[in-house]
Amino acid sequence: MIMDVPFYARKLQNAVPNSSLKDLRDLFLWLDTDDTGKVSKTEFARGLHTMTEPLTGKALLQMDADLKSRFRELHAKIASVESDLAKQRVRSTAVHDELLK
Repeated sequence: MIMDVPFYARKLQNAVPNSSLKDLRDLFLWLDTDDTGKVSKTEFARGLHTMTEPLTGKALLQMDADLKSRFRELHAKIASVESDLAKQRVRSTAVHDELLK
């Protein structure tokens, strides 16, 4: 992880003086959702901006809207997978019945 290299850890701490080294390490862990040890520049910039942004009603509303949108997308994907599984079940039952004839 980049935060394990003292040079980069100091550079990031200097760039964001109000954030502790632990907070910056945690930021990488939170953003590295696929456990590759890598975070895109865009993800990092957005995460850093969010982490350093003062907590306001606007920020909370934005986070709420973002979470609702992500959950809607997730729900749609789950519904699609459930539909695909149901179709596959029907097909496999039909093949099974055909083989038993």
